[in-house]
Parts: sequence; structure tokens; C-alpha cells
Amino acid sequence: MMTLREKHKQGKFTITVELDPPKSSSAQKVFDQAARLKGKVDAINIADSPMSKMRMSPISLSYLLQHNEGIETIFHLTCRDRNIIGLQSEL
Repeated sequence: MMTLREKHKQGKFTITVELDPPKSSSAQKVFDQAARLKGKVDAINIADSPMSKMRMSPISLSYLLQHNEGIETIFHLTCRDRNIIGLQSEL
């Protein structure tokens, strides 16, 4: 199966879907949603604190989805509410 990067290099049409991280530490609902999307989308976007609400880290959720579900992800990392040290700690 081609990666998102490979499809972009070849100029192919790609489809991504955005999912919001859970408000708790349990990501099972997101895993279930992602499993239904697997094979139908090229990647899943993971939002960073949508609507300025506290949620699971998009980096952590992206990692879990990629390694547990085998789905390519794109995590969002916003600068809002983070200073330079906070951003550096995320990376």
C-alpha cells in the first residue's frame, strides 16, 4: 500500500479525515472510528485541543493509532496556549 507521501509525489488524489482526541485517557472510541475508516482514507488528521478543550495529546494518539491500528496519521500541533519551552517539550 502506498503512503500518503508517495501518493502526493505521484500527484494522486488523497483523502484524509479529522478525528478529535478523546476527553479522557481512553482512546477506544477513536480506535473504533479509525478501524471503520481503515482502507477508505489515506490518513487520519488528529486535531490539537479542538474548541480549546483539554483532550489527549494529538502526538500520543497519533502514535497509538499508527502502531496499534496501522493507520497513517497527521497530528496537529498548535502554538496557542504554548510558549517556546512548551512547544520544544512536545517535539
